[in-house]
Amino acid sequence: MFGTKKQCMKYYSVWKDIFKDLFGKCYETDQYHLTTYTSSGNVVMDLIEESDRRKPKIDFIEEAVKREEKGFWAKLFGR
Repeated sequence: MFGTKKQCMKYYSVWKDIFKDLFGKCYETDQYHLTTYTSSGNVVMDLIEESDRRKPKIDFIEEAVKREEKGFWAKLFGR
């Protein structure tokens, strides 16, 4: 990401709220020096992909079938 410190902080302040699971305890410091750095052409897509990777896998169709209420006749005949 390129820009002034003000521009970078503007984006970061939004992203830390949207991607809470990626940005844990955050604070600003001048005492930490980067040892590795990876350039990315699309930071937002990288954040979305990492956030999705960390979410639990849910089979929504299976969950809906499990929660489906049985009708009167199905209850009566045990189906």
